[in-house]
Amino acid sequence: MAAGSKPVGGSGKGRQLCPLKNINVPNTVVEIDDFGFSLTNATYIKCGKGLKRLGNLAFQGNKRAATIELNEGLQEIGFKALYSEQLISDFVIPASVTTIGDSALIMTPLRKLTNRSSVPQAIATSIIGMPVKLDWNPTPHELYDSCELCVPESALEAYKAAPVWRQFKKITGFAGVNNIDDENAEIVKIYSIEGYRRDRLMPGINICRYSNGKTRKVFSR
Repeated sequence: MAAGSKPVGGSGKGRQLCPLKNINVPNTVVEIDDFGFSLTNATYIKCGKGLKRLGNLAFQGNKRAATIELNEGLQEIGFKALYSEQLISDFVIPASVTTIGDSALIMTPLRKLTNRSSVPQAIATSIIGMPVKLDWNPTPHELYDSCELCVPESALEAYKAAPVWRQFKKITGFAGVNNIDDENAEIVKIYSIEGYRRDRLMPGINICRYSNGKTRKVFSR
C-alpha cells in the first residue's frame, strides 16, 4: 500500500486489494474504512503513525494474522474491528484510544490484553466475549476468566470498577505508562505562545500538542 493511499473500504475489498502477507499501513493514512482489511491472507499487520480511526470490522477475519500492531495516536476502534483473529493471543490497545466499539475483539482467543489508556473506555456490552451464550461459542465469562487484562498501575482501581472491564477475572497493573506514551508520541498541532496555529516549528517558543494528548512548550532555533 503506497504512501498517500486513500482509506480502504467496502466488504471483501481487503482480500481483493491486499494479497500481501505483510501489511504496513502508511503514515499518511488517517482512517481505515469499514471492512477495509477484512478477510485478507496477511500474517502481519502494522498501522502507520497517522491513523486516527479503525472502522467497523476493519480487520475482521484475518485468520492467518499472528501480529496486529495499532499505533499511538489512534483514537477510535470500531465495532467488531478485530473480530475473529484466530492466531492473536496477546494484544495492545494504545494509550491514545478514547473510543472502542462494542465487541471490538470478539471471538479472538486472547490470553493477555494490554490497555495503555489511563482512563477506562466506555463499552456498551462486551469487548472479547459474546453478549449472549451460543452453543458454538464460549460464554463471556469463560473468555474473561482466561484473559489477563494489564493496565496502567495508576488506573488499576478504575478498571476494576468500570463496566465491562471489571468482568476480567485477572486485572494487573504496570508502571511506566507515561514513558511509553512519551516515547511514541508525535507532534500533531503547533501553536504560537499567543495561541495562533502554525504549520511548522518556528524560532523561539512553540506550544506543541502531542498524539498522547499532552501539551508542551518546545524551543526551536
